[in-house]
Amino acid sequence: MKKYAGAVVLRCDLELMTLEQMKKNFVMMLVELEIKDVEIKKEKVKMKKNRKYFLDEAEKLINGPRAKEYGPAKFNHERIAKIWSVILAREVTAQEVVACMVGVKLARLAETIEHDDSWVDIIGYAALGGEIINDK
Repeated sequence: MKKYAGAVVLRCDLELMTLEQMKKNFVMMLVELEIKDVEIKKEKVKMKKNRKYFLDEAEKLINGPRAKEYGPAKFNHERIAKIWSVILAREVTAQEVVACMVGVKLARLAETIEHDDSWVDIIGYAALGGEIINDK
């Protein structure tokens, strides 16, 4: 960054730009990004929501941010089971936690059957449940 005649300028694409020019360019980029974001959202709405869509969405959730936020699925569900065991005054297993979470999602679907997120979550819980029961 250089100071030139009291204005801050940066070298960008071999041109010197004033702060005001940079602001204009930045605003134009933001508008362009917002337009692209809207286009992407419209495209998602148009996307056919078939079994591949739901499987892909569930896969993104259980192998993406949630996996990083909550840690390994088996460990997390065992931790939940310990807490529920205290609350219910009986032993609860990680497998039962997953089955109960599927039940929660089914109860929500009973109210709003077209809620995509609940369907995706059920698929995710089913995959995690299968993994947990086979990880012995």
